[in-house]
Amino acid sequence: MTSTTPITGNSNEMICPCDQRSETKMSEVTAPRTHGRIPKLATFLLLTACCSEFPPSATPAVIRHRQKIEEWRSAQALSDAYVPEVQAGNRVALGKIRHVPFALYINSMHDRIHYVFEEELAAAGEAYPELRGAADMAVLLEIAVNQGDGRLARLGVARSSDSVVFDVVALEAVRRAAPFDAPPQLLVSPGGKVYIHWMFHSDPYQACATFNARPFLLASAPSAVAAGRQPVPVHLADRPRSAPPPLSPAPATRRMHSE
Repeated sequence: MTSTTPITGNSNEMICPCDQRSETKMSEVTAPRTHGRIPKLATFLLLTACCSEFPPSATPAVIRHRQKIEEWRSAQALSDAYVPEVQAGNRVALGKIRHVPFALYINSMHDRIHYVFEEELAAAGEAYPELRGAADMAVLLEIAVNQGDGRLARLGVARSSDSVVFDVVALEAVRRAAPFDAPPQLLVSPGGKVYIHWMFHSDPYQACATFNARPFLLASAPSAVAAGRQPVPVHLADRPRSAPPPLSPAPATRRMHSE
């Protein structure tokens, strides 16, 4: 009966070619020869991790929010690059006839924005604990809505809260809430847009309240050169909007009887 010489780490020993396990044993023989490459591979992986855009300690929520910040920065929607189209020398009075239609339209926008803003702020608060204990922060957004379909024509930071994290929370909330209802013609400025400056607060009692939204009517269509680049890129503006929350039933009212 033919015997097979046991395999050891010594490559000079004989290996039986008839043994079905010879390929496995050959890998055992050659394994020590590649042992010297392991430190080089470990070094490469370590250097790759050190060169990563995000630190190893960053949570997935932090990474996602930082990616959103870079998206809005590249879209020139943050305060250091955004140029508002509503300027002091190009505004006209709304007139009493527009007050009620504007109020109704802002309320319809708020119905879509409110719960999304709460969701964005809560998610950012988990990633950045300083948002939960900080004093009230406020960011002023310029929102321009297209006349025909209610989609965002422009969206940017007109005045920063001094926290880019909170600024992006408000931007993301409005972006996700869009498109809105098509605005009535009475509210449309020259150029086919409806303009609203809306102040968003981290204070839950103010948050995205409608009394912090101010509508504007422009005297003439803003110059494309003066306004700068379009700050709502297609890959952000064309995302499907989130579904609005279900409406609560109206409270029952008690009928008053005269004596």
